[in-house]
Amino acid sequence: MRNYFLSKYLIVILKEYILIFLTAIIFLFISFTKSFGEENVFTIDNIKVKGVINVNFSREKYLNKAFSNSFKILMNKILLTRDLKKINDIELKEIKNLITSFQILEESYREDIYRVTIKIFYNENKIKNFLSKRNISFSVPENISAVFFPVLYINNEIQNFNENFFYTQWLEVEVKNELINYCLVNKKHVLIEKPLMAKNKKEILDIQKKAKKNNLVVYTAYNHRFEPHLERVKKITGGKGVSVVYDGVGKDKLFETHLFRLPGEGDALLG
Repeated sequence: MRNYFLSKYLIVILKEYILIFLTAIIFLFISFTKSFGEENVFTIDNIKVKGVINVNFSREKYLNKAFSNSFKILMNKILLTRDLKKINDIELKEIKNLITSFQILEESYREDIYRVTIKIFYNENKIKNFLSKRNISFSVPENISAVFFPVLYINNEIQNFNENFFYTQWLEVEVKNELINYCLVNKKHVLIEKPLMAKNKKEILDIQKKAKKNNLVVYTAYNHRFEPHLERVKKITGGKGVSVVYDGVGKDKLFETHLFRLPGEGDALLG
């Protein structure tokens, strides 16, 4: 008996050390794969521009457009919204001066349409000096790569993901529609409170088939009884409500039909 409890204790301790070891490996992996925003935030990738090729076509015009677009993207990354208006007056020449280099990733002239995709590298120091001269502060976001390793720890035992109760029981949940089928077999129309649930598409099609066979209606209803606007109507009318509610969804004749059925002193709520 003593050996039994000793072995159980050792197993629990061993599992705890395994968990600690796995956690350490994960954090070690994250530390190696972590890439800071300072290294790539000043590189604007995948800038696409296009335009019609005609007698006035200029390749430089579209490259300049790509430079301007990339600058806007960069500023939106590192500046507050209120500071963006402070750089609205920047000229294209200034933007080009802030660029170290650019790379054309894709370029085509097909079907009289010019398309180009560019990767643009901005000079970090020049950007900082440019903003400093305008008394604009900025922040560089960090891009962090993270790895999540799902571990379920129950009753001092590490469970695999495929042993998770929710994972294993997901397809075992039974959605029963016996009452619906019972009504349809007995040739009764069915009004179902939303939502109508089924295990698969076939079950829904079976219900539809039975309804058509017996010329019956199966309708999923949405109860609006406790919605805020209805509570407001009750409050306005002292709890009486209105005689007719007109829902503005439908054909134009819908309003005329409802209005025709309205009693002499009835009320109508127009939506």
